[in-house]
Amino acid sequence: WVHAKVKVNWVELPAPHPECDSDPAHGLRADATGDCGFAQPEIVKVVWRGFKDKWPGAYAIVQRLTIDNETQNSLLLEVDAKKRKLEHVIAEWMTRNEAVWRGWVGAQ
Repeated sequence: WVHAKVKVNWVELPAPHPECDSDPAHGLRADATGDCGFAQPEIVKVVWRGFKDKWPGAYAIVQRLTIDNETQNSLLLEVDAKKRKLEHVIAEWMTRNEAVWRGWVGAQ
């Protein structure tokens, strides 16, 4: 959520390397380790094995659902930092963004 509150400048780091934490040759400083970039995490959607068969419509929604970092950060700010109820934050977002979520729940 901090990215929704604070404007940050990104630092260009050397490419990730498996020896970055043990060999200073792979980072920014010749006398330090652990100063390389890192691989971006993969975010995956997870449902239980029988979800698709039991609720095919809900499964289709999960498959179409996407959210960008800016939106995610702003929602996290409201819930985690401002301590607002998740249900209220989501209800507000849904009211303001019907065109977005309607695409997720559109007819098959």
